[in-house]
Amino acid sequence: VLLGVMTVCCLTLIAMTFFRAPDVRTAWMVLSGIFTKPWVFPTDFYLPTALVLILWGIHIYRGIFMSDRKKVEMPPPSRALFWLFLLCLLIFFTVEDTEQFIYFQF
Repeated sequence: VLLGVMTVCCLTLIAMTFFRAPDVRTAWMVLSGIFTKPWVFPTDFYLPTALVLILWGIHIYRGIFMSDRKKVEMPPPSRALFWLFLLCLLIFFTVEDTEQFIYFQF
């Protein structure tokens, strides 16, 4: 099942590359650049990436080592603070100098 999900995800991302590109040549250049050019990671994304990786690690750890224990629920105030924290991450770490999304250009 996991292999099928990963295959569909990869094929969808490849199809989206062709959909977003102005022509086939540009789409092919983007796809080939993934495997031939070095990846550059902007320093603006270090903190959000670290936070996402930490939360992902906690989720995996709980799934592997705590699956036999009872379900843990956060009390409503803690849950509200958690969601507020994630909302603040979205607001403060949004990239602002990007091109407008294609669906809003009509």
